[in-house]
Amino acid sequence: MKYLIFLFILACSTPQNTRSISGLEKVEKIEVEKNDTYLVDELKVCGKAPRERYNRSKFWGTIATKKKSCLDVTRLVLNRDKMKHRAFEMGDSSLCEVKKGSWIDYFSGEDLSIGKSDDEVKPVVTFTIPLRTVFYSGGYRWSKEKRAHYFNHIIDQEHHVVTSKSSNLKRQSGDPAKYIGDDFGNLCAYAGAWMRIKKKWGMCVFPTEAESLKKIELACKESYSRDDWRHWIDEDRDCLSSRQEALIRDSETGLSIEKKDGKCHLKGGSWLDPYSGETYTDPKEMDIDHFVPLKNAHLHGAWSWPSWKKKEFANFMNDQVHLISVSYKENRSKSAKGPEAYLPKNEKYICSYMRNWLRIKSDWSLYLNQDEYDFLDQKNKEHKCRLDLKVK
Repeated sequence: MKYLIFLFILACSTPQNTRSISGLEKVEKIEVEKNDTYLVDELKVCGKAPRERYNRSKFWGTIATKKKSCLDVTRLVLNRDKMKHRAFEMGDSSLCEVKKGSWIDYFSGEDLSIGKSDDEVKPVVTFTIPLRTVFYSGGYRWSKEKRAHYFNHIIDQEHHVVTSKSSNLKRQSGDPAKYIGDDFGNLCAYAGAWMRIKKKWGMCVFPTEAESLKKIELACKESYSRDDWRHWIDEDRDCLSSRQEALIRDSETGLSIEKKDGKCHLKGGSWLDPYSGETYTDPKEMDIDHFVPLKNAHLHGAWSWPSWKKKEFANFMNDQVHLISVSYKENRSKSAKGPEAYLPKNEKYICSYMRNWLRIKSDWSLYLNQDEYDFLDQKNKEHKCRLDLKVK
């Protein structure tokens, strides 16, 4: 069973020389999960099957601009999910023909393309939860407007996926356990998306489906691999990895960049390690810590993320403390531990540490386990951090 916690992060004085988020912040919410619970437990169980038979035409929909162009769901999703740095061209608007592009098959991980050669594998756009399954999971009760909305819902990136015709035929219309692609990690993302979509749209699960999903979730939680999280990438191709960019951002003094053998190296700099309160001047003594460790994120909800979201989390630079410069000694001491097993030895930073931990988990919809919540609640009172954790 899960509870919602509303975090009222109150204004308080921020210790000097720390990179903490301070001031009155908006109300956040985060979930606390008790042991031995599953995502599928949040879904209602289906009753008797409807007498009405499935007909795909009941879900048909098209998105068109005011100029009545023929852009539909397929073209919009292909444009949204095309590989970065690859061309995407469309033919005459009266035909809406996709002439060129490259994609990755969601289920097999294979390359898909248009406009390259005769033996290319062309992409198709399909629903993460097939329309037949949607219909028998409660969609038969929906209004015509809700069915059209479901068909056209491209805002949610998990709702439609790009795959090949052969992969889509293998999958058919069953639950994730009935189709296991070559990539086990992708099955985890598929099952997670399946359950999130069912919950969002108020769909039910059948008993055998629920049993399969529980087995998948348990296996996925136990299958953490750091290699699944592509980290320290050079997204903007400027010769600097996200690790180096974080070190440059956090340095309190200027540093130089030396390019050698096609690689960039940092020279100089000065860093205050907020975990220890000590200052370091050698970049070799510094590590970049994922404030919420990758393994901790995996165990608390990220096991169900697709590869692109894991990569984004592992390299996220838009939050000052998501990736934070600390000494390698402190980083190794922390490892993948949560706050119940590790708190900084710099006591001036403990309140900021717990506040940032909760905020990042909330921002990424990662939950707390019960031991983690109880410990934070206890330390919040001991240190008078003014974090108001209210369980709903």
